[in-house]
Amino acid sequence: MMAMEESAYAAIAKVTMHQREHIVVIRPRAKGLTLHTMFYTNEIRAAESIPTDQVEVKDQEKKLAHQLIESLAVPFEAQKYRDEYQENVKAMIAAKLKGQQVTEVTQPHLAPVIDLMEALKKSLADKQAPAGVAPKKPPVRAVEPAPVAQKKGKKAAS
Repeated sequence: MMAMEESAYAAIAKVTMHQREHIVVIRPRAKGLTLHTMFYTNEIRAAESIPTDQVEVKDQEKKLAHQLIESLAVPFEAQKYRDEYQENVKAMIAAKLKGQQVTEVTQPHLAPVIDLMEALKKSLADKQAPAGVAPKKPPVRAVEPAPVAQKKGKKAAS
C-alpha cells in the first residue's frame, strides 16, 4: 500500500459482482485500500449526446422538488439497511443443508406507471395536512412477495 502511494499508481482489476464482470480501480487511502467500479467504454456516452439544453424546468416544478426533498429529509440510519439478498442466500443454504427442497419464487407484478408530478403534489399535500387530521396509515406493498417455498424431502444427489 505504501509503495502504491509513493509511486502514485493505482491497480486495475476485474471483479465479478451481481452476475457480471466489472473493471475496478484500487487506490491506496490513509487506512486501507479503496475499490471503485468503472465503466466499460461501450457504456459511456459523450455528454454532448444528451440534449440537456432542450429541458425546461418551470419554477413551480423546481419549488415542488425542493419541498419534496425538505419533507423527506431525515438523518441517515445505517442500521435500517441490511443485505436482504445475502440473508436469503444464507436461508436457502440452511434449508438445503436440512434436506429441504428450495424452489424458485415467483416475481411480483410491476406497479402501473403514474403521473409523477401529480404524485409529488399529492405527497406534499398529505405531508402538509392539518394537525387535527388522523395520521395516514403506512404504505403497503401492492403485491406481497411470495414466501420462499421449502419442502421437506430427501436430499437429491448433487
